Amino acid sequence: MKTLIIKYFPSGENSNTRKLYSHLLERKDNKLEIEEFDLISNKVPIFKQDSITAYYLRNYLRKELNETQKTAIQPFDKIGEKVKTAELLVFTFPMHNFSLPGIVKTFFDSFMFNGEFFNISDLDKKQAITNKKVIVLYSHGGNYPVGTEYEKYDFVRSLLKQEFSFMGITNVDFISYSTADSEKKDINLQAAIKQLDNVLDNL
Repeated sequence: MKTLIIKYFPSGENSNTRKLYSHLLERKDNKLEIEEFDLISNKVPIFKQDSITAYYLRNYLRKELNETQKTAIQPFDKIGEKVKTAELLVFTFPMHNFSLPGIVKTFFDSFMFNGEFFNISDLDKKQAITNKKVIVLYSHGGNYPVGTEYEKYDFVRSLLKQEFSFMGITNVDFISYSTADSEKKDINLQAAIKQLDNVLDNL
């Protein structure tokens, strides 16, 4: 299974989320052909006037681009191609301020293109990425159990559910754990690892 791991660990070896990521690597077998995309060491393109003009002309107006415009949009297309060709997408990062770290959101902005990952003219027509499997691994300083009143503060889950749904991807597992209580931190981690093992066993 061709796997793309998009990772962001600003705390390096001290990252809590990295423990879930490390377990995934330990569990990997020959069915996972892994490519990693580190958001710290790899530059993620952001829209500037030339690139967003090229995107609008090509993906909304269906115009041919000149060479300068093709160059401007090329870094975005390279990321889009990585996402398109992966069968399994793994996103792993810490929660920041109840939601995605900015660089993770920037990654989504760099490939979610009209006519390629969604179709604004007909939202019932999903693109050819609907058969992908997605795993989202993250840790958070607060405690936001699903089904409780605190779940609303977990905007990682709510935002990404919307993003993936918009692209037609429904096979998504969110695996996270709280580091809020030092006495329960390891227990929470082991519960998350058990959940990850179950997902990996059923790939």
